[in-house]
Amino acid sequence: MDKHETQSAGLCSLYPLVRPWPPWPLDKELPRRTTDCMPDYAEIPEEFKRARNPWVQWQNEWFFNGLKQSPVPDGVDGKAALRHLNHIQRSWDTNHEHKECAVAYLASKWFKGPTTTASRA
Repeated sequence: MDKHETQSAGLCSLYPLVRPWPPWPLDKELPRRTTDCMPDYAEIPEEFKRARNPWVQWQNEWFFNGLKQSPVPDGVDGKAALRHLNHIQRSWDTNHEHKECAVAYLASKWFKGPTTTASRA
């Protein structure tokens, strides 16, 4: 086990058991394998696997054009949530469709709405 796996091993083993998935803490290094911090494809509701979903549209806008404004956090650390989602977006660990619906699904749990934005600080 290397340094990265050692530092996050305890959190990785507990992370999949926590629902709804919380953002990865800012004081913890993100896991090397992105799949350790995102739901399995089968766990993600079907509504997040469709392009018409507003959260999927938000994810696509962010992925292809960049995030111009952050959505308003809903009871979570917004900085930690965006860091977590960015980690998934930039990953090569899984296919784009899985990343797309995982980011959309997690964002829907952590932010008020895809059109509700706050200035990025």
